[in-house]
Amino acid sequence: MVIICIGGTLNNPDRELGFRNAHVINNITINESIIKRGSATFEFGHTSMLELLDSKEEFTALFCGNDLIAIGAMQAIESKGLRVPDDVAIVGYDDINISRMIKPALTTIRQPVKKMAKAAVDLLIEMIESSEPQEITPKNLMFPMELVIRESSGITVKNSK
Repeated sequence: MVIICIGGTLNNPDRELGFRNAHVINNITINESIIKRGSATFEFGHTSMLELLDSKEEFTALFCGNDLIAIGAMQAIESKGLRVPDDVAIVGYDDINISRMIKPALTTIRQPVKKMAKAAVDLLIEMIESSEPQEITPKNLMFPMELVIRESSGITVKNSK
């Protein structure tokens, strides 16, 4: 299996880093020519996917830096007469509302946005209320992500009831 990556901006490299770490952990070589970076938009996903399809690089799956990129890539795949997930499995990131409404529904990674926002506000309040800037201890917060499996990955999950 060869997985390609269409990421977002270079200002937010964490998602690409996760893609790279998964390859390292699984001892899979990364082909740098199948990693695309640019704007986090539908248009970028569409254009990048067309370029990758025209390049004749072989791949079976696609990881996208966000759901808009993934949806653009899906449209490009379908415009070439290919099918998601039969020809290319796709995973997005963010779980935006439209991800569950498109066909095939997009497999994606969901972040706990409300918890993240609350933590950011709490840190800001702590900074405002602190009389001395030295009293503020830098924090590295980790939040669990959730893989939301839908049709675009080609994976079926049976209910364990």
